[in-house]
Amino acid sequence: MEQRQRTLVVNADDLGIDAQRDLGIAQAIRNGVVRSASMIVNGASSESAAELFRRTDWPARVSIGLHLNLTEGRTIATPSLVRALLHESSEEMLGKFGFRDRLNEQLDGVIQATAIETRAQIQHFVMLMGSLPSHLDGHQHVHTIPELAETIAQICAEVGITRTRIPSDNMQVQPWMDTQTPRYKFLCMVAEQGRRSRAIYASHGVSSTTSFIGLGLMGLDFTIERMCERLGSCPDGTIEWMCHPGLSSTEGDDFNQSPDRPLELKWLCSTQLRETLSAERIEVDSFHVV
Repeated sequence: MEQRQRTLVVNADDLGIDAQRDLGIAQAIRNGVVRSASMIVNGASSESAAELFRRTDWPARVSIGLHLNLTEGRTIATPSLVRALLHESSEEMLGKFGFRDRLNEQLDGVIQATAIETRAQIQHFVMLMGSLPSHLDGHQHVHTIPELAETIAQICAEVGITRTRIPSDNMQVQPWMDTQTPRYKFLCMVAEQGRRSRAIYASHGVSSTTSFIGLGLMGLDFTIERMCERLGSCPDGTIEWMCHPGLSSTEGDDFNQSPDRPLELKWLCSTQLRETLSAERIEVDSFHVV
């Protein structure tokens, strides 16, 4: 039988959102299989995260991308320039669902504000890290919303960002998930928007991995057996596995404080996972391979 050729890009999201998450991501790189991370430049710990990742001599090639955040916290751009992204009575962004509601209500305004904020976050990333991000993806997958993908892809092409995430996970082959929950339905929407946005990014010369897994492998949903099932269904080529490791934290929202974060870290650093990937002859690399 011909040997399969698969390379896995294990990317940890939310670098810069909280110091405990940052330390967990660093541990998952040093002691585990993570080789890439995406930074929220308007996160509470973005400056210390940037310093940590700039001064550390990592044991393997690591890529740091921009985790474009249009939904939580405060913008990098001057608030008066991006009012469409903010609550009417404050300078806070609208949240995962509030952002999408505003997009439906004020399409042109949100597109314009997205362009301004995307450029501002890229510039801030360069200021923090001293270089362009290796790739761009979106906090809560905003970058693949079809109405915004054209604008964001064009900006990526203009500044020289040539890689992105396409979260086109196959939600139909993950029977362990409860299909009746709002969470599952949201993730199905994300996967469909990912499939629709691939051609948009490609038309601007922005590439992605061949396949993507991770929407159905977060926290308690993860097992080695399930991961093997998902990897087995992916064609040869590059595969991104999205993950969210971290140390226990009392800061941020419920997702950040969830025991799922240290649980994911434990799996990512486990001997069982490394041995499984080795047995499957799957190489682990960073986004630089895309």
